[in-house]
Amino acid sequence: MGSWRIATIRGIPIKIHWSFFILPLFYGLSAGSTAGAIRGVVFILLLFACVVLHELGHSIAAQYYGIPVKEILLLPLGGLAQITRMPRRPLHEFVIAIAGPAVNIAIVLMLGLVVPSLLDVQRLSQQALSLAGVDLLRDLTITNLYLAGFNLLPAFPMDGGRVLRATLNAFLPFATATSIASWVGRLFAIGFAALGLYTGNWVLTLIGLFIFFGAGAENSMVQQQARGEAQVAADVTRPATPLHPLDLVGAIESQVRPSAQPLYPVIDGPRLEGMVSRADVLDAITLFGPGTPVQTIAARAHYVPPNMSLDQVHQIMTSRHLPGVLVIDGHKLLGVVDIRDVEEAVNRG
Repeated sequence: MGSWRIATIRGIPIKIHWSFFILPLFYGLSAGSTAGAIRGVVFILLLFACVVLHELGHSIAAQYYGIPVKEILLLPLGGLAQITRMPRRPLHEFVIAIAGPAVNIAIVLMLGLVVPSLLDVQRLSQQALSLAGVDLLRDLTITNLYLAGFNLLPAFPMDGGRVLRATLNAFLPFATATSIASWVGRLFAIGFAALGLYTGNWVLTLIGLFIFFGAGAENSMVQQQARGEAQVAADVTRPATPLHPLDLVGAIESQVRPSAQPLYPVIDGPRLEGMVSRADVLDAITLFGPGTPVQTIAARAHYVPPNMSLDQVHQIMTSRHLPGVLVIDGHKLLGVVDIRDVEEAVNRG
């Protein structure tokens, strides 16, 4: 929403958010002359081309390790490569994190070779190349060097913070490493915001706020995931009253309506025929009439083993929009897991 695709590279859509155009517009309007405005806009566009290359560095490294990349989004404060899942091996995260700044360093090295050559040409012929063009490339070189250094600061969730987490994760559990990196990142964020307020640099203040809230949000997500991985479906399984395929929805209304059971297995003798939600039963009474048999509204049964982690169970339920799943051990029905119980269990602590 509010973004447009401008290219696709290696199957990765590169999109630009509408707010991105605020930046070149600001530089263009704040310039003192037409030439200055053109130079400012060109510099911003070249800089964001470097940002795209930076994000492609992250993205290609992620693809190398088999991690899909949803898209690259360009925003006024930089780019964002949306990787579908976090790498859990320290080496993988380290390489993915360092790949972006490495691209900036490569750009610096290439421009470092080009700019002196252009200066030699400019000395020979003023008409061959204007000084403004050389200055533009020199500024781009310096800015890429700054971007590489700034991104490598251990301010999680920036690249340097992810390098820090990967390094800590080589010796500590992932959740512990994330917690430490998050606190380091928030300390840097407070420093950035304070320095920005003191110097009047609103961009630095915004970056500080972004880092502070981003570090907290990712740490909360990782801690929640860790709690989900430490618990299994059997821990939150509740007994499930079954229904028969030929039960009429009107006849079981008095049983279903006051019940807190979100999901009912539909069983015919030893066979599991499917499952039906409490809401589906009550809706069927209104939509199809009380004489509707359960088998006509039953859906395919979704079940999990009792030793599946709650994190995996939650992923299954959210991806398939299920109110719950059945828990089956071999051929034995143990009960039902409600998505609310899973979320309460992983949110505790």
